[in-house]
Amino acid sequence: LRFLLGAFESGLLPGVVFYLTKWYKKSERTYRISLFFSGATIAGAFNGLLAYAITNLDGKFNLHGWQWV
Repeated sequence: LRFLLGAFESGLLPGVVFYLTKWYKKSERTYRISLFFSGATIAGAFNGLLAYAITNLDGKFNLHGWQWV
């Protein structure tokens, strides 16, 4: 299942870049693509922090950690 998830997800970044090329002019495209890649990098930087915070919520208000998601 993990292999299939990786296989389907592998086309996301090239697909987004292709999609952006259909909507924006060449002069606007580089800025939009750089925003997308910067956002993906920032999201990757904070995902560990978010996972740690959700794990520590286990038992709060009679909810398990996964229920906070």
